[in-house]
Amino acid sequence: CQNGNQAKPCPDLFWDDHIERRLLHIERENRSLADRPVSRCRFSEEDSSRVIDFMTGRGPAERAKGIQFLSQWIGATEKLTIADPYFVKGSGSISEVDYTDSLSSLLPSSLKTLELFVGPKTTKYRKQSVAVWLNAYCNQHGIALSVFNQNEIHDRVWISNEDKALVVTASFNGIGNKCAFFLPLDPADTDSFNAELQRIRSSVTSTGQA
Repeated sequence: CQNGNQAKPCPDLFWDDHIERRLLHIERENRSLADRPVSRCRFSEEDSSRVIDFMTGRGPAERAKGIQFLSQWIGATEKLTIADPYFVKGSGSISEVDYTDSLSSLLPSSLKTLELFVGPKTTKYRKQSVAVWLNAYCNQHGIALSVFNQNEIHDRVWISNEDKALVVTASFNGIGNKCAFFLPLDPADTDSFNAELQRIRSSVTSTGQA
């Protein structure tokens, strides 16, 4: 560098030790990002238009959409497990006819076993007429019904053939009353939840009546 007639040494910025260390650090960070596993984003995939199918709003039309989604998700299963503390505990804001019609519409003809993990058996929420209907329905269609009255499970989870699970953020009688999401569990979480259900089965005596 020149300052008048006096020459001064000019620092070589490109080889400054601090900058070189920063560049090496950035390079290592980029490599670590490239090595990370890529998580799929359902919203960016080709079927992103189906995202709306996993949520229902409020009203009869939204309830019908949720029931239809559940029916398609269940498919031709032989065993259905429903963990819902308030299942068959009351029809809520919908009519009792709506409740029973909705339930019968999504239980497939292939169904052989129906398991219910519900809240403690009390008269506070239990809808006797709905329970009587379900017992009769299972008897007429040759469905083995098991009911576990327990207080360990709060979330609503539906399991088809023990290998696929769906979290439903509303009780069956609440679909269409408030916003509800239908979210599939991954295989690891499904296995963990099944293990908890098995533990409850071994500690709680089941009944064959709702």
